[in-house]
Amino acid sequence: MALKDLKVVTKVTEAEFPGLPDFKIRIGAISREMSRKLREQSEINKVDPKTRQIIKEIDEDKFVKLFTREAIKGWSGLKYKYLQELMLVDLSSVEDLEEELPYSEEDALELVKESATFDSWLNEVVFSLDTFRS
Repeated sequence: MALKDLKVVTKVTEAEFPGLPDFKIRIGAISREMSRKLREQSEINKVDPKTRQIIKEIDEDKFVKLFTREAIKGWSGLKYKYLQELMLVDLSSVEDLEEELPYSEEDALELVKESATFDSWLNEVVFSLDTFRS
């Protein structure tokens, strides 16, 4: 049997965010191949003003959006009170801080963009084999 026949291309697991009880994120594995594809999809062509040559750059916003879509498949247990641990928020309009913020792609993207703590943790777990061993 060949190694390529044993390879798992995609896998989703659940991980609890440290220090925030019950906040569990469904994490999708990102292989080296998937990471390369995300980078390629995020490339834009620009003209170097000095050399007038076309150069490729990464559109960081597009990359973060694509990465977040692949890495976060959902969550549960993200209480409004936890948000103040992750980013600057105004919770004055929230009646019940124990209520959960439901998952949406837009909110996942916002959390990745605005919370350095969450972004660092996500990058650590999504590329760790230990996260996906069962």
